[in-house]
Amino acid sequence: MDDLARGTDLDILAAIDQAIVDGVDILSISIGLNHIMHYYKDAIAIGALSAVEKGIFVSCSVGNDGAYGYGTVKNAAEWITIVGASTIDQTFTSTLKLESGFEVEAQSYYLQNVRITNTSLYHGKGHSNKSIGAPGALDRSEIAGKVVVCDQTDIVWIADQWIEVSRKGALAAIIIVDVLFNPPVSYPIPTIFLPSTYGTSLIKHLSGLSTEPKVKSWDMISTKLGTKPAPQLGFISSRGPNPVSLGTLKPDIIVPRVDILAAYTPNKPYMKLGSYDFVTYYALLSDNTGSIIKDMTTGEAATPLDFGSGHVNPNKAIDPGLIYDIDFQVKKYTRTVTNVGDGESVYRSTIEHVPAGTKITLEPKTLSFSIKFQKRSYTLSLEVERMRSTSDKSYAFLKWSDQHNHVVSSPILVAELTPE
Repeated sequence: MDDLARGTDLDILAAIDQAIVDGVDILSISIGLNHIMHYYKDAIAIGALSAVEKGIFVSCSVGNDGAYGYGTVKNAAEWITIVGASTIDQTFTSTLKLESGFEVEAQSYYLQNVRITNTSLYHGKGHSNKSIGAPGALDRSEIAGKVVVCDQTDIVWIADQWIEVSRKGALAAIIIVDVLFNPPVSYPIPTIFLPSTYGTSLIKHLSGLSTEPKVKSWDMISTKLGTKPAPQLGFISSRGPNPVSLGTLKPDIIVPRVDILAAYTPNKPYMKLGSYDFVTYYALLSDNTGSIIKDMTTGEAATPLDFGSGHVNPNKAIDPGLIYDIDFQVKKYTRTVTNVGDGESVYRSTIEHVPAGTKITLEPKTLSFSIKFQKRSYTLSLEVERMRSTSDKSYAFLKWSDQHNHVVSSPILVAELTPE
């Protein structure tokens, strides 16, 4: 891949072949092709199949097209474990206080530890283009040295708002936006992102003032731990179903991938701050309430089309109890599992969250193992009275539990889906 992450199918296949020759055990591929295609045309699927046949575990990213809804997963071949994105209970925040009493804590990624005090605040109320920071709309004489509020908009990119605000001499920016789908890397001026609920309150507060609003204090940046709910499904995470094989549930799992401090190439500038290029060894790359994992885009409960089998738990993954054979079956609901836990184990089944109008039967309901690595099979049958609509999706969970505290959970998705 070049500096712009461009490459060819031959590059991908050559890299995978070299990894196989090198004798790797795990192959992690965080790239996705631009177009969804059948597996026999997909270089990643072809190369990954060769790797899996050599006993190599292959995982790939699910894609960053969550904003476009369902059916957007990439790298969805059955032999690849594809991984979606989740949040963690950590946020980076900034606290803004106005002299008139308004106070809010909001998200910020600005690099420097900055404190702004006694500074005028500007909002282009009454002027549609000025209020959203549209390109060419702002007047330097009105905003230079001030904190500028940019309304939420669907017609101007955040990056364009920044360019307009910063080149006209603003000191800082408050951008009202509900979901930050692609957080920028470079921040020309201090910025916070204010959800519309708080943004509406701020605009209403400013409209009621008879004097020019002023920032009393603005502190950035702090790390806030214990954020709830967490984890949530990341807004960037592409969603199932698998557009190539509708009978295969994808993604497989989700892992922390939103606002994660990750390794980065230290000899390549990561971001620009003022007139300086910054390099780093680490960079931010983009449920603890007892409830089902929520989608941070909608605030509603996510489904297996969003999170697959659920959120990864590395500690428990070391001792999973049972593991499934990869048999590439998408029509037949007979599954084979291997006991990788304690030698003598008895697993009993429970089926949870069964939707109305759906009957799920299992045979057998108990799996008994006398030694480690012993295999057992079961058959699951689905009976659905009717779907309420062609877009309806219902799901349940099959759980196998043994006397050694292993719990192996698998989602069961029932959907009437028609490929476009």
